[in-house]
Amino acid sequence: MAEAVQSFELLKGLQTLVADRLSADTQISGPPHIAVIADDGGDIDNQIQKRIGAVGSGGGVVIVGLPAPNAQDARTLPDLMTVEFEVNCIESPIINRSQAGNKVQDNRLAEIVLGKLHQYQPETDGWSALQRTGWSQGMNDQNQLVTTLTFATTTMVAWEDVPEE
Repeated sequence: MAEAVQSFELLKGLQTLVADRLSADTQISGPPHIAVIADDGGDIDNQIQKRIGAVGSGGGVVIVGLPAPNAQDARTLPDLMTVEFEVNCIESPIINRSQAGNKVQDNRLAEIVLGKLHQYQPETDGWSALQRTGWSQGMNDQNQLVTTLTFATTTMVAWEDVPEE
């Protein structure tokens, strides 16, 4: 018998809750619309380019990363799972600071994200309130400004035996 997490959607579900919460915020979704993308490990660079330069985009995008479990928990409390995930606030200054841009710079966008997520209590799967564990700023390879926030949360996981095929 192999062990498996009861809910396959545990981590993806958390990512979706966070992305939906940000998408619903009028400071992010109001005109001009800033896209919120849940990173699925696909061609994220292409998705960013499509959204950040789109008419009405304002030159910004928010990327919610997939939560990753902290390996330390497994050694101390096997049923406790702490995860961390990043939210990247990306600004294309050439577009954002132009006449058509929304003038919401990456660090201001990160402050909006922080206001929506810090101490946010996800509604499902018993997650604890989100805690910001990191904040960094820089520039990526496409000369876009990026502010990255890191959040952590914890839940108890129910394990069950699943027959091997």
